[in-house]
Amino acid sequence: MTIVLDEKDKMIIDMLMRNSRTPITEIARRLGITDVAVKKRLEKLEREGVILGYTIKINPSKLGYESIAIVGLDVEPEHLLKAIDEIKARDYVKY
Repeated sequence: MTIVLDEKDKMIIDMLMRNSRTPITEIARRLGITDVAVKKRLEKLEREGVILGYTIKINPSKLGYESIAIVGLDVEPEHLLKAIDEIKARDYVKY
């Protein structure tokens, strides 16, 4: 089901996509509405599944990692969960 978003909802999403830590008070100030109104809109967007979560981006080199690998595996469906568990058990695998 598609949810109808108005311009304020779209602006909130845009601001949070740029910086998920943007304070509610800052969003309210930019939109010219109260922080309570922003909070209600955020709750609606979360409840409707538009916003699934908030995250951060990490600079791996600042944490001492010298290289990063994105790995794809071809696994038979019946072995998928076992393969995931095996990979997750490695201390050098972060996610």
